[in-house]
Amino acid sequence: THVHVRKTSATKLYEALALHGDSCDIPEENMDEILNILSETDWGSPLIMVRPVRNQLCELMGIKPPVSGVAGTSLEMAGAAGVSAALRFRN
Repeated sequence: THVHVRKTSATKLYEALALHGDSCDIPEENMDEILNILSETDWGSPLIMVRPVRNQLCELMGIKPPVSGVAGTSLEMAGAAGVSAALRFRN
C-alpha cells in the first residue's frame, strides 16, 4: 500500500542521510531538521497530512516539491529526478 511505501521510503532516506549525509549536496545546516522530521513524522497518516511535510523536506533538501495530480505527472517525475540529484554523493 501507499502507507507502506511512505514509511519504508522515510526509513531508507533517514538511514542513507544518517550514514552518508556529509557526502551529499543537501545543505549541512538543514540535516538535523531533515532527520528529525523523517523520524518523528507519522507516515501512516492520511496523505493530506503528510504531503506538506514531504514538501517541507523537499525545500530543506534544496529540491522542488512534486506537483500532484494528472497535470503534474511529468512534474512529479522531475521532482523525483531532483531528489536523486540532491542525494548524489560527492566523490
